[in-house]
Amino acid sequence: MITIRPARRTDLEALARLRHALWCDARVKDHEAELVAILDGDPTLVEIVAEDADGALVGFVEVGLRSVADGCDRKQPVGYLEGWYVADEHRRGGVGARLVRAAEDWARAQGCAEMASDTWIDNLPSQRAHEALGYEVVDRVVAYRKPLRRSPLISPNEIDDRHVLIDARPGNDAYAAGHLAGAIHADLNTQLSAPNDPRVGGRHPLPSLEAWTTRLGAWGITPASDVVIYDDADGSNAAARAWWMLRSVGHERVRVLDGGFRAAVEAGLGVTADVSTPKATTPYPAAAWQLPTVDMAFVDRARSDAGWKILDVRSTPRFLGDTEPIDPVAGHIPGAVNLPFADNMRNGVFKSPDELRAQYEALLDGTPPDHLVVHCGSGVTACHTLLALEAAGLAGASLYVGSWSEWCRNEKPLGTGP
Repeated sequence: MITIRPARRTDLEALARLRHALWCDARVKDHEAELVAILDGDPTLVEIVAEDADGALVGFVEVGLRSVADGCDRKQPVGYLEGWYVADEHRRGGVGARLVRAAEDWARAQGCAEMASDTWIDNLPSQRAHEALGYEVVDRVVAYRKPLRRSPLISPNEIDDRHVLIDARPGNDAYAAGHLAGAIHADLNTQLSAPNDPRVGGRHPLPSLEAWTTRLGAWGITPASDVVIYDDADGSNAAARAWWMLRSVGHERVRVLDGGFRAAVEAGLGVTADVSTPKATTPYPAAAWQLPTVDMAFVDRARSDAGWKILDVRSTPRFLGDTEPIDPVAGHIPGAVNLPFADNMRNGVFKSPDELRAQYEALLDGTPPDHLVVHCGSGVTACHTLLALEAAGLAGASLYVGSWSEWCRNEKPLGTGP
C-alpha cells in the first residue's frame, strides 16, 4: 500500500536521495540544504512524498507557486510542477499520477486555477506522462547560455585580426627566427620583470607599476584591447606571467593561447620574421596592482598557519632538494606542499576545467582559494598554476613573487624530502 502525504523534516535524508536521482547534477548534501529551507516553511514550495507499507519513500513531487507560466493566465498565480520522481520498481502503478493529483489539490487550495509544468524537448517518456495526466503542450523553447566568466585560455582557431598578439618567449632569438604575424615581443628579463638583487624580490621581481603601464601603452594596449599571449613552453615561460601582469592591472580581455606557438603553427596561423611596430598610446590606466601578492614575511607566518596553504609548483626533484639547477640552495619552504605546474597539462594543452578543478579541490582540501599562496623558483611558472586555477573557477590565490630564489638567499628555514 502506498501513502501520499506531505514531507516531514524526518524525511530529509531519504527525500534528498530521491531528489538526487531526479536532479543528479547537485550533490545529495546540496539537496539536503535546499530541503531544509523548504521543509522549514517556504510557503511557495511544497514537497509531497509517496511512502510504502514499510515506511520507505518511493517517490515525490515538488510543487510551487509562480506568478507567470507559459500559456497560463497572467492575472493569477499558477501551480507549478517543479519535478516529480518515482523509483523504478514502483512505476506504472499509478504512484506518479497520485502524486501529481496531490500537487494539484495543494495548488487549488492556494487559489490557483491552472497548473503548469515543463520537461526536456527530447524526454519523450516525460512528455507522454504529462499528456496522460491531462497536460497540453503550450510552447516549445530553445534555451541558450552565455558564460560571463571568460576562460583565460583560447584555441588557435579562435584568433582573428581583432587580437593583439604577444610573443612571450624569453630572449629575442626565437622571436627573430619567426613569430605569429603581428605579434609583439615581451621579454621576461627586460619587460616582465626588473632583476636586481635576488635577495630582495627574487630573480624576477615585478617591474614598477609605472614601468608596466607605460610598456602596455607603448604596445598600444588599452582596456578595450583583446590580448592573446603565447610562448613555446606550455604557457609557463612566460605567457602565464604576462597574463597575470595584465590581469593584475585590471585588464580582463586577455587570454593565453592553449598549446602555444606549436599549436598556432599547426593550425596554419601565419608566421613571419618581420618585427611588428605597434601604434603607441598613453600608459594603461591603473593605479595599483590588483591581484593579491604576498611577501617573504607573510609566507613565513602563513607556512605554520593551518588556515593557509603554501603551494610550490616546481618539479618534485627540486622540491625534495634532490637537485637545484638555478638557485644556490636546494630544498623547499618548510610547510609547503608540492604540485608541479606541469601537472596542469596533458598532451601539450591544459586539462579541462573540470579536471583542473578536481585536482585543485583535492589539494586545497577545504582551504579557500584566497588562502592559498603559490610560488615557484622566481614567480614565473607560479603564474601557470594561477592561470590553471582561474580556468578551474578557483581564482583568488596569492602570488609570492620572490619565491624560492628569494627565500633561499635570506637565511630562512629550509626543508628537504617529502
